[in-house]
Amino acid sequence: SETTSGTGADARISESSVTQHKAAIHTDIGWIDLADSIELTISSGAITATQSLHQIDTESDASTDDLDTINGGAEGRILYLNPISNVRDVVIKHATGNIQIQDITLGLFRQRLTLIFQGSNWYVQANAY
Repeated sequence: SETTSGTGADARISESSVTQHKAAIHTDIGWIDLADSIELTISSGAITATQSLHQIDTESDASTDDLDTINGGAEGRILYLNPISNVRDVVIKHATGNIQIQDITLGLFRQRLTLIFQGSNWYVQANAY
């Protein structure tokens, strides 16, 4: 069948398009593929997450910087953070903004912090040292 244009309940797509879309979704079932990590730089203690995987840098490449607030949260979102550099420490602060964990310092490039957003705050799910 062909794609039918229209508005509201009248809009339809072809059966072959639906079948192709389903096949694309189920090709690698069992894996969660994340977009390549994007660097975020702390600004006045905050970052804005735009996807699930981010590398964090200190403001003005300072040797250490506090991260108090992570914007961009929505219920159930999972966020993976790691520092961009081994020589610049990112200190994730507890209850200063919307992060509800003990203070954690990410200072090694391979360290990764996993957070989940619930209600109006980010909570730790895993912390790899």
